[in-house]
Amino acid sequence: MALRGTVKAALAGPLKRAFGALDLDVRDRRRTPAHHFLGLPSRGIRTVLDVGANIGQFAQKALAVFPDARFLCFEPLPTAYGTLATWAAGEPRVTTFNLALGEADGELTFHEHADHPTSSSALRTTAAHATLAPDTVRQRETRVPVRRLDAVLAEPGLSAGPLLLKLDVQGYEAHVLRGALDTLRRADSVITEVCLDPLYDGQATFRDLYDLCTAAGLTYAGNLDQHYGPDGHVAFFDAVFVRT
Repeated sequence: MALRGTVKAALAGPLKRAFGALDLDVRDRRRTPAHHFLGLPSRGIRTVLDVGANIGQFAQKALAVFPDARFLCFEPLPTAYGTLATWAAGEPRVTTFNLALGEADGELTFHEHADHPTSSSALRTTAAHATLAPDTVRQRETRVPVRRLDAVLAEPGLSAGPLLLKLDVQGYEAHVLRGALDTLRRADSVITEVCLDPLYDGQATFRDLYDLCTAAGLTYAGNLDQHYGPDGHVAFFDAVFVRT
């Protein structure tokens, strides 16, 4: 092991210089948020609420990150949900729900992006969104069921703490949180997407989400990931809040 470390250290400098000459940046993967999840794995998470699960991209990665957690995955679009449910059928720690989450129980119109389903939303996209992601222009409307997260979790034994709430709902985050105030007050941590560019009509601002989370006793703890526009500005990011 000592020899391996010595060889690795000897190669690090030349490799970094070589990649630097190609305008590539080499970093220790162990120091990146994608690897350490900003320390969230050390918090003993027992339930992960994956809101906006799509086909299970986050859950598939996070199962290994939170090995003692049960996953409750919520996805409203029928096609994406079908893929999610098929995968989850082989994962005993995963339960799926074919519905949207919001401020009131009922139905809502969902804007499904035909060529880029992961950016589909309960909100209409803006001209800025079409400029940033032209493959989202072709859309269709779909009626989907919606419930409050607090109402879903009222079933006894469905969620045990410590609890992580992950939101990836394309600007609709504040609506979900206002229907989940009890859940938010007992959450250990939250990962929520935040749009800085005006991508969706009526989208939540960072201030909206910050105020809702801090009112529930959570503290902003940094960004898990950031996505950039063509000129390098941050277009949207995944913010983390934790209970201290």
